[in-house]
Amino acid sequence: MAKIGVQGSTVKQQFQELGVYETMKRLSEIGYKSVEISQVETSPENIAAIKKACEDFGMEVAAMSASLEPQVEGGESLTTHYDKIVADCKAVNADLLRIGMLPISAMASLDLVLEFCEKAV
Repeated sequence: MAKIGVQGSTVKQQFQELGVYETMKRLSEIGYKSVEISQVETSPENIAAIKKACEDFGMEVAAMSASLEPQVEGGESLTTHYDKIVADCKAVNADLLRIGMLPISAMASLDLVLEFCEKAV
């Protein structure tokens, strides 16, 4: 059966203003039961709130999102924070991790895209 969910990045302002738990509560109230966590800070407090909201509102995390390399200085990525990202996925029962986009530095030319692809394999 198909699932219709919401991508967290489309409501990232609400996640920031209302908090994770309240945003997920409101999403549940309008019928969403599945969410992809994307462009939502994955602090320990937010991961705990995601987990609690899923339990309280019968929701699921369809996928988490991460970058292969940091998009901003000090940012999380699979190359710098692999164990934390895996632990976050496990904490919210997400079995899919999506790499949302190439690093900006890899988008300047076809050669750089291909170089990135070789490195990602």
